[in-house]
Amino acid sequence: MVSFISNMCTPAKLYFALSLLMPLVFSFIQIHPIVVVFHIITVICWITLLAYLCERGFTNLSWILVILPFVCIFMFLILYIYLYNNAKVVTNDTTLEIPITSQGNIVTI
Repeated sequence: MVSFISNMCTPAKLYFALSLLMPLVFSFIQIHPIVVVFHIITVICWITLLAYLCERGFTNLSWILVILPFVCIFMFLILYIYLYNNAKVVTNDTTLEIPITSQGNIVTI
């Protein structure tokens, strides 16, 4: 097992290290055991794919496949913050702006 990890390329090692953090996340929320099994299977498949791509000389593609999910999460987070700060409620063809304090609380009148 240790020799398999030491022989992996850097993108596969990074993904393996990040996937080891997931049990920590799972400990804070209640997760069904099937989800944990699915995560383990996904990690094994993904690491195998990354190692295969590196062996074939596609290291740059491996880096893109490792970094792309984090870029997408960051973009969705920015979009969520933007939409949250510009929230409006539409009722009966009337648009009402929701005043929100700097702490994120809705101002009640």
